[in-house]
Amino acid sequence: MSDEDPVKSRVLSTLEVPDSDQQVRWRDFMAEVYYTLDIRCDSPLGLRGSLCESRFKDLRISTFEAQAHLVRRHGTDARADKSDDYVLLFPVSGSFLYEQRRETANIGNGNVVILKSSEPYSVLVSQGARNVTLKISAGRLREAVPWIDRLSAMSGFAAPEVVNILRNLSEDMMLIQSESHRLGLQTACFDILRMLVEEGRNSIMGQRLAGTAKQTILEGVQGYIRRHFRRTDLDIAAVAGHLGVSERYIQKILSNFNLSFNDMLRKYRLQEARLMIKSDQFRGKLQIGQIAFLCGFANQSYFSTIYRAEFGISPRDDHAYKCKNDS
Repeated sequence: MSDEDPVKSRVLSTLEVPDSDQQVRWRDFMAEVYYTLDIRCDSPLGLRGSLCESRFKDLRISTFEAQAHLVRRHGTDARADKSDDYVLLFPVSGSFLYEQRRETANIGNGNVVILKSSEPYSVLVSQGARNVTLKISAGRLREAVPWIDRLSAMSGFAAPEVVNILRNLSEDMMLIQSESHRLGLQTACFDILRMLVEEGRNSIMGQRLAGTAKQTILEGVQGYIRRHFRRTDLDIAAVAGHLGVSERYIQKILSNFNLSFNDMLRKYRLQEARLMIKSDQFRGKLQIGQIAFLCGFANQSYFSTIYRAEFGISPRDDHAYKCKNDS
């Protein structure tokens, strides 16, 4: 569908498609609405899903709800189709485990991630997940927000209430047919988007102004851990360099809150690991060692030891207990 096409909204669905053809048809739908993507679904029942799209002057808004599947944007496809867009993915229900630029996070309602179509990425979509997506050309978004590239592949950088305002507005915009109203709402959408991204820029630069300077440093450290905890080489030196302060200063600030960097990092990694271990989304797909590595632990034996010390149960037994209680 070209930019001149008068059709501004449409619904695409695999519900009436034979099971054997659903995965291919879903891939074609995704290519029409976004760009070339590789789709993988393990379900023997096919890939049932529906995708709605609404087109505005400077952005595309879409929603989809589907069975669990894996979406991959390969580097070869990015080079071939030369798409250069930013895609903002807002989960409504379920979860989305994404990876781009070595950034990985499992996001749900109240969060958003900004992905770049010119670079490879992957998104693991949970069963029955639903999302709202904004697709904006990179050039157009850079005009409005020159620093947008700093937030590529990042999540957890904005307050959930602001994220939800933009997500809800975007979804409501899909129902509007009046051209004058659509243009006005698009302007409002960009205004809120700028506010959301400005918050993100302040967050990643450690410049949040709420509270005291000590609270600002604490929030900067917490935000950096949330975004980078999967890196096995993450240490306090990396955070200090990012925030532009010394390691000793960070240690001093954290001690005022009776915290240490290593304890904060360890606890956050363990919490994320336990969420994955107890999640139906990863059952049968990831082994304990893989989950440990995804959460920043290079040594599975060490991971199992501190997991038991933290939660009073081994990761394997924790997973087995969850399965037993679900049966």
